[in-house]
Amino acid sequence: MKILTEYQEKVIEEALIMDVDGFWYFQPKENRGHFSAWFLRAIADRLDKRNAEWEKQLNDYFNSA
Repeated sequence: MKILTEYQEKVIEEALIMDVDGFWYFQPKENRGHFSAWFLRAIADRLDKRNAEWEKQLNDYFNSA
């Protein structure tokens, strides 16, 4: 696994937005060029981590019925 640079961390954090459904999404505000596969995986991992608690709450709610 590659270590993200401070700049890469900033790119990810600045582009994470929470939508009306309560989940986080990656939405860059400007074109910052291309993204490598490993960087996209890093973004996906960050989104999974951010969305985990909300997804658990939804699953618990809908599975309890």
